[in-house]
Amino acid sequence: MRDLSLVFPAYNEEARLPALLATLAGSAEEDLAGARLRLREIVIVDDGSSDRTSELVSDAAVRDPRIRPLRPYSEHCGKGAALKAGIEAATAELTLLADVDLSTPLSDAWRLSEAMREGGEPIAIGSRNVEGAMVIAPRYRRVLGAGFNLAVRALTGLRFADTQSGLKLLETGVARELVREQLTPGFACDVELLLRARMAGHPVVEVPVSYVHDDGSKLRVAPSSVAMTRDVLRMSIRLRRAGRGGRRIRRLEGASRA
Repeated sequence: MRDLSLVFPAYNEEARLPALLATLAGSAEEDLAGARLRLREIVIVDDGSSDRTSELVSDAAVRDPRIRPLRPYSEHCGKGAALKAGIEAATAELTLLADVDLSTPLSDAWRLSEAMREGGEPIAIGSRNVEGAMVIAPRYRRVLGAGFNLAVRALTGLRFADTQSGLKLLETGVARELVREQLTPGFACDVELLLRARMAGHPVVEVPVSYVHDDGSKLRVAPSSVAMTRDVLRMSIRLRRAGRGGRRIRRLEGASRA
């Protein structure tokens, strides 16, 4: 079995955290063991929340020593910034990125872990849009998601069916390399991660997962998709200009924090 750091970004998640914490205290370790993953730590990154998120996570850490509360920012910086902080704090051999709502359950981690073992890739990403995926979501979410994916393909040349699924498994050293000079602090961070993997020559395997839409999601799809597409365009231009050599690029000004 390989040691695992589990990383969750959290922003104003007071309402959804109790369900997550109950899962972490209950079935999480068994679910991950089924993927041949040994849960070493749970890093919950509070992205400048203004509700009781920080208090709930701190209280849970007292009960469960595996939980590591992290509050790197005094104000909201975005999902990408939170994931970067979580990845940099991770100490295990592998890092699993997941969403607080667990719309894709931890029990699907075996799909990613098995694919990495079979193919030797350092990165495996869940996908809601490849054969074998099971998705329960409103039609408008599917349509807008498909439109964003088409935009990502046109702007970046990436050919993944789903860049935005929350469940991603990475070798921790590779993950740190990919976020070191992160440009986009918001939801477009997933696209940047995969673009940087391509630039660095790290192969990525995409595998089907299950997904159940959560109405409590912080993502407002229509306005966020516009902002994310703008961020993807600006980021892809800067990365292309930087070239495979990967010279240092400053963080995007005005990038979406959503």
